[in-house]
Amino acid sequence: MRSAVGYVRTAVGYVRVSTQEQASEGVSLEVQRDRIRAYCKAQSLKLIDIKADEGVSGATLDRPALQDALALLRRARADTLIVMKLDRLSRSLRDVCSLVEEFFSDERYHLLSLCGMVNTHSAAGRMVLMNLANYNQFEREVISERTRDALRHIMAQGVRLGPAPYGYEFSHDTDGNGRRLLVPLADEQEVLRKIRDMRAEGLKLHQIARLLNEKGIPARRDGRW
Repeated sequence: MRSAVGYVRTAVGYVRVSTQEQASEGVSLEVQRDRIRAYCKAQSLKLIDIKADEGVSGATLDRPALQDALALLRRARADTLIVMKLDRLSRSLRDVCSLVEEFFSDERYHLLSLCGMVNTHSAAGRMVLMNLANYNQFEREVISERTRDALRHIMAQGVRLGPAPYGYEFSHDTDGNGRRLLVPLADEQEVLRKIRDMRAEGLKLHQIARLLNEKGIPARRDGRW
């Protein structure tokens, strides 16, 4: 921000969406960019760039665009990092603590979060940052616990998770509990028959895989056995 001697802080913005969030209201990259641009204009901050990680989880700090933004701080190209929400930066208390220790524990650099108004210009602002980071981690752990409990319950009901196994596909028909039924795929069943025959002849699994690849019989996913 502009001081009495005319100094203008130089900012770099950082935006992120994970795959699941790209279509969600309020977290799209362009929404985040617009909010950051508007804030910088209103506060007379010089915005030199906005770095974006698209379809990238916030589970680690090892993200290309985030590292680019932090590099601008290290090279003194910018002195302020701006995010729309703290969870765009990280949901991990450990990672936030690491960033505070390296960058935001003194007056060299500042972190601004537009939602929640994190501002590390003061000790009080840094305290708010750590409280929000602590809550974000708590929220993440609660969601993880609920997800694990839900998956255990589903599996206990006999519901198959993940894609259909090789040789089968899910039909549109369901059983009495609403679960989609598995139906055999003729071409993949024939491959399975060949595999069983080769096993009966004493071939090892890696030998069978090599023969299938040599014959151009595709597996699922990347097509190789």
